[in-house]
Amino acid sequence: MQLNERSHIVTCVDILGYKEVLRRDDQEEIRRIEIEFQYFVEANIQKRANFPDFRCVSYTDNFLFFYKLSQEAGKSADSNAAGDLTGNYAGISDEKIENVLLGHISSLALTQFDLVLHNHFVRGGMTIGGFEKGSTIVSGSGLLEAHDLEEKAVHPRIILNPAIVRDYISFSRPAPLVVDKEDQRIFIDFLSVQMKEWLDPEKGAGENGDMDLTYLKGFRSVLSGIRANIEKALDAAADSRVREKYVWLQEYFDFFCYSNQALGLDELAIKPMADKERFLFMKSWEDFSACVPE
Repeated sequence: MQLNERSHIVTCVDILGYKEVLRRDDQEEIRRIEIEFQYFVEANIQKRANFPDFRCVSYTDNFLFFYKLSQEAGKSADSNAAGDLTGNYAGISDEKIENVLLGHISSLALTQFDLVLHNHFVRGGMTIGGFEKGSTIVSGSGLLEAHDLEEKAVHPRIILNPAIVRDYISFSRPAPLVVDKEDQRIFIDFLSVQMKEWLDPEKGAGENGDMDLTYLKGFRSVLSGIRANIEKALDAAADSRVREKYVWLQEYFDFFCYSNQALGLDELAIKPMADKERFLFMKSWEDFSACVPE
């Protein structure tokens, strides 16, 4: 994947059901959703990294995030973050791009968790590509690709262009990504990111380095809220195509719970694990390659 002076990280996100809210022209609900979305995005971007040039705009029922890979963008106090990127695009190290990507992935994961907890289910697509924003127009190959990925996501998940995972994520440290082996999509593991926030050893360890059970209890509580909202969405889905989306989310939720049986999270699973082989936590690029048919 070649970079140039127009290269951005571009992510297109759609809130499921938001189109119907717009069609009703319910200004009060529209404003409430937009404020909620903006709050979670800004709060989580600040929590994960200082990206002052990170931008978000909305159009129709989509929210578009974009971030320029340049020397000027993303001045950060952390020397490992985006502020280290140079203006020489051919010389930007894969490690620096990886730092930015992982920061964005974690921020989006925390935002997705917060939105689902407030009954807003999202799908989206992330890529790196050309992008330009004028006073009245946004355009570029990255925008087209991110929008195309968002539509291909189908289910409530944010998927990544496999090329950016192949080229820029080394897996030298954990990356919160999962492969859906059924359709070979790589998506953000938002439940694991939230769990890491709650169970971070630096803030949750006891005197002997053991996990503080208060933090585990807190995480189980918010995870129970996610479960309740998924169950409500399943019950409310009259259309089979809509229901299919929430069945997928239930299966991912259960996969996560059963994968963390040691923490007792399997007790929160919605259904018995029907297909333990559908999802795979990515630990290397080879994990994905093995899922793609010859």
